[in-house]
Amino acid sequence: MAHFAEIHSETNRVLRVIVVGNDQCAAHGGEDSAECEAWVKSFHPCDHTVDEVDPVTKKYKNISDTYWKRTSVNTYAAQYWTRTTDPRTDWPQPEHGEDDLPKYFSGLKPTMRRWPWVLHEDQSKAFRKNYAVVGGLYHPDKDIFSGYKAHPSFVLDDETGLWWHSVDIPTITTYSDGRTFDKIYWNEDELQWKSLIFVSGTDNIELEQKWNKDTLAWEDI
Repeated sequence: MAHFAEIHSETNRVLRVIVVGNDQCAAHGGEDSAECEAWVKSFHPCDHTVDEVDPVTKKYKNISDTYWKRTSVNTYAAQYWTRTTDPRTDWPQPEHGEDDLPKYFSGLKPTMRRWPWVLHEDQSKAFRKNYAVVGGLYHPDKDIFSGYKAHPSFVLDDETGLWWHSVDIPTITTYSDGRTFDKIYWNEDELQWKSLIFVSGTDNIELEQKWNKDTLAWEDI
């Protein structure tokens, strides 16, 4: 089975992803051919859940045009993955975030998938950096897919096809007296990393600092 993404011609935003049979792809030039992309477009009518469709023309009213590209369901962060049936011997590989602050603030990009996904032995199968997701983007100049852009300031990492912070993540997660910050967060409005320490046992803020990206140090606000 092959997966194809329908893409808005003006914004390059992914509108939907469908599955097409291998035999259908083979009968229309092969899954990576322009012929197959054209056939998928002609054979699959506009999606009524995406935008209003004209009942007469059966075309999108508010979208000028769309096009289709194949996408790999097993590709993530420029790597090809497969599901393992082996029993788990350790905890899942955590994705960085609130549940794994030390890894998140190491500056490592979230390139690993959770168990039972493991890296496939044949990495030549990795295709267009990432599996297309509705709301994500296709980049025609790079021929890759990217997922959701969490903040407008995020920039695209060409190596992985992941959106990433435009200001590097702080390398220090403790206050000058050695206490670990209770919270470190990105302020998109100010394009600034900030940190908080709360009064013990409360939600009241004891101190707040901002990260100086030039001196790589925390400063009082």
